[in-house]
Amino acid sequence: MLARILRDGGILPLCPVDSSVARLVGDLGFGAIMVSYYEILERGLFDCVVSSGINSVLDFDGDVFLSSIMPDELLLYPGTFHDCVRLLDCGGFAGSVVWDMPVEVDIPLEVSWDNLRTSIERVESLRGYGFNIIPLLKGANREQMRYCVDRLRDLGFREAALHATEYVLCYDEPLARRLFTMFLVALCENFDRGLVIGVLNPKSYRILELHYGLRWRDKLVLSGRGWWLSAVKHRLFWRGGSVDLMEYSVRCYCRECGGRVLDHRSSVGELASHNLRVLREIIGRGVFSSGCAPIEKYDVYLRGRVLVVSDLHIGTVESMLDEFICMLEEVKPDYVVFVGDTFDLVKGKLALYHLMKFFASLHRTGIEVVPVLGDAEGGGYSKRDRLLLDSLYRILLVDEGWTSPHTRLYALDWYMVWFMKFCRSMRKEVSAILPCGRRVFFVHGHEWGVDLDYVKRRARLRGAGLGDWVILGHLHKVHMDREMRVVVCGCWQRTTESMERRGFTPDTGTALIIDSDGDVELIECGSVQT
Repeated sequence: MLARILRDGGILPLCPVDSSVARLVGDLGFGAIMVSYYEILERGLFDCVVSSGINSVLDFDGDVFLSSIMPDELLLYPGTFHDCVRLLDCGGFAGSVVWDMPVEVDIPLEVSWDNLRTSIERVESLRGYGFNIIPLLKGANREQMRYCVDRLRDLGFREAALHATEYVLCYDEPLARRLFTMFLVALCENFDRGLVIGVLNPKSYRILELHYGLRWRDKLVLSGRGWWLSAVKHRLFWRGGSVDLMEYSVRCYCRECGGRVLDHRSSVGELASHNLRVLREIIGRGVFSSGCAPIEKYDVYLRGRVLVVSDLHIGTVESMLDEFICMLEEVKPDYVVFVGDTFDLVKGKLALYHLMKFFASLHRTGIEVVPVLGDAEGGGYSKRDRLLLDSLYRILLVDEGWTSPHTRLYALDWYMVWFMKFCRSMRKEVSAILPCGRRVFFVHGHEWGVDLDYVKRRARLRGAGLGDWVILGHLHKVHMDREMRVVVCGCWQRTTESMERRGFTPDTGTALIIDSDGDVELIECGSVQT
């Protein structure tokens, strides 16, 4: 059964029981997929598959295989095996991977032996019914593995499968690494062909290639759902690994994307299709990375009109927060980039009404927010603070991109959640790409002092290769150098006592507008042209 899949590229995608996903896989040219018995039950499709056939349910013309890998409590339920027999008898499956049973290192040895024997007995029973089956190789130690291999060979099997998900997830642990190596070698040495389930992602493939070489390539079909689960989590595959699109944007130069930008707004289907194409390229070439990286990674894709401001110093009496809100609601940008010192956590006295006023304006406008870290926010976080912010972010905002609008209301005090998100999302530097292909590099610039010429040179040097324009704040002065393509944004804080003592007059109420075509324009509060 595996010979044709090997000839077609050696990939057997494990798919959700969903016709749209099956069609997506079929459109990519895959002639075989695998689905889970457990998911058929979970989605209430058992009777539908029995009566209409799996190909009709999935609207898929190719071969569909059934996997018996499921939770232990369902495997141990007496009726599960008989229901599976009925499904195989009436569902029109091309074959099945059977029979899973709990045979792990963390259960009593006697129990694991009993479960292993039960697994082989059920494999033998299914074979007797005349079904096309690929038996699972099981065992918690070398003795059990050897017993399983010998019994399957005695039954005449020349193909076998290995469920490798847990081994790969725990690969850094010596026991998992040893067991995975043992089973993989046994699969290659004792069977003509093998199926390895749980390895359809770049990390797992890297393990196979780097640690086991290419000796397995002509014998093993790779399967798993990593390509789909990663797409659901907005993780994008490429030849060097994967990228979290909730945190970054990617310009991909693969043949199908042709320089298109993908980010957290890309659809799950679009990302899943991309991930499968990349895996097919990686596995087909037998190399994990070749030549130059086919992607460019940016912090954010600025799709529309961008308002750039710096140095609001919210929390100080001199902050021009009200004036900024008026400009924000007048300009109506798609994005606002805060180039540092948005909140003054060093000299200011931040109060709840500051947070409510600031975040209420962002909520009303529904714009995406790109925050840059400044020295007034502390210039950086300790490892402990960062871990705390990351933990809160994962708990409260797990499905939000880092720039997503502050529009969702929470059962908690929403402005506190948004403040936490804003602080966690602040980055020391932000690289952005525009729809026209131009790049912009944002940095607060407090580490370079206050000498304008020196700051411009350092900014241009730091932004070399990262931005066609470099935009910074900190100086509380406005300056645009079109030759060097460096902009200093000015500030939204009136003259403070320390500024007066130094005889310094800030340039207040200024902002920068960046259009999608890359045009850059400085504007002042009260002179906005919409």
